Amino acid sequence: RLPEVAAEAFHRAAKLGHRDSQYEYARRLDTGDGVQEDAEAAFTWFKKAGEQGHADALAMVGKAYLNGRGTAPNRGQAMVAITRARAAGSPIAKQILEDMSK
Repeated sequence: RLPEVAAEAFHRAAKLGHRDSQYEYARRLDTGDGVQEDAEAAFTWFKKAGEQGHADALAMVGKAYLNGRGTAPNRGQAMVAITRARAAGSPIAKQILEDMSK
């Protein structure tokens, strides 16, 4: 029951505009941790957090565009988001770029 309680707490704070909570809630939606998995909702919350400067959320937006998960695939948008996330210090973006270069 703890994952459900955590997801609900993150959701409440996310709705109030807290970017770290938006990211954490999106991660749970993306993986189904404590909530029903919902890639489209995850993308929406990652995007909200990314728009507020959350670097890892921006990387996840790029990954979603790259893989077409929760949104239509768009390589151009993916590269813009991933590059911005990497410049902001996201280790997720760094890993995505490394994986792409293999």
